[in-house]
Amino acid sequence: DITNTTQEDTYTFDTPLTVAKQTIKTIEVKGNISASATSATTHKFGLDATPAVSATGASTGTTITAAISTSDGQVMTIKANGAFSVALDAGTHTGKLAYAGATGVEMSRLRLTGTSEAISLTDFVLKFGSASTSQNDLVKIYLYDTAGTKIAEQIATTTSQITFVIESGKFVIPKDGEKVMIVKADLSQVGTGQAGTAGHIIALDYNGTQYYAVKGSGQDSGATITSATMFNTTQS
Repeated sequence: DITNTTQEDTYTFDTPLTVAKQTIKTIEVKGNISASATSATTHKFGLDATPAVSATGASTGTTITAAISTSDGQVMTIKANGAFSVALDAGTHTGKLAYAGATGVEMSRLRLTGTSEAISLTDFVLKFGSASTSQNDLVKIYLYDTAGTKIAEQIATTTSQITFVIESGKFVIPKDGEKVMIVKADLSQVGTGQAGTAGHIIALDYNGTQYYAVKGSGQDSGATITSATMFNTTQS
């Protein structure tokens, strides 16, 4: 057990590690993190100059003086779980005409950025980004990834927000990386007896005011992680 802030620990192998002539072997140092570990604390594990390694020749039995490259080791930071944020992706179009009744119309692209661990998105919330947008203008709204895989779909029933429940593993934000989500929609028909309204400006944005309802599951920590972005995305 590691008991001090600075200490030397000696490890004796149960079975000697034999390194064949003119070969290389790598030893990995791993540890179990205590459940009571304090978030944001840092640790380093390295090699002292002397005595770092004790070794003897496998055939001669002669004591070998190893050439040691001393190192403090890299800094490792304890974290309770990862985090993710949402932003409008640069690939979002600036505006276009769309025909009534069109299906699969791309509305926006959102870039999700994760840190510290991969995060499987489980819940996502959009909002109407234009005052003239009505739920009657849309038949159905979809979330896709850039590979063309549908993540979730929903029918707009209110003018305030559209909530999606996403199957585990369908949209995973990589550790210390980014993933783009594409928002698409089927548009209503317009005209006599139809739900849609001609001339409406339709925009669908990330709903940052409901950030606490935008969630994912940490793939390492198992924690439920809410979005760190508390403001709405806005299309130009």
